[in-house]
Amino acid sequence: MTLPLSKRVIRDRQIVEDPWLHLADEDALPESGDITVSLERWQSDNDALKAYAGHVGLRLDSDTDVEETGLAINDIPLIVLDFPIIDTNKRGYHPVGKGYSQAYLLRTRLGFKGEIRARGPAVMRDVLFYMSRCGINSFEMDESKDINDALKAFNEMTVAYQPSADSMQPAFMRRRNTAA
Repeated sequence: MTLPLSKRVIRDRQIVEDPWLHLADEDALPESGDITVSLERWQSDNDALKAYAGHVGLRLDSDTDVEETGLAINDIPLIVLDFPIIDTNKRGYHPVGKGYSQAYLLRTRLGFKGEIRARGPAVMRDVLFYMSRCGINSFEMDESKDINDALKAFNEMTVAYQPSADSMQPAFMRRRNTAA
């Protein structure tokens, strides 16, 4: 089953039209257009995907070890990371945060320069700033969320307390540099 085409996403802190179609593993390749596929399909249909007329992006589950995939990642224009929410049945819903580590590793250790997109129910306004600090530059919001309101999240915080994949200087380094 084809996953629905998202109409708009936040990319590089702007709302833009989204050209990507998320294909399920059992879907036939369309004649053209930009698509994303799972890691399993990427590996099993590699020849057909190389010959495909459009761009092909990769979707990674939250359990994927990005350092162990062995992919030539800089040939990939888009990597979509899954941000699920699990139901713990004891304390309510809990977001799974492995995508933060995946994005950080893609940007810092693996040097990925393309688009990293966060997708899933845990992609919410109150975490967009933190996701962007880890190297995510694109956000696919659930249709029930107000994308215009979510865009405001990037201007709500101006100080970070620890280094990350972005270029924001942490507060302790700011203090050290002004004291010198």
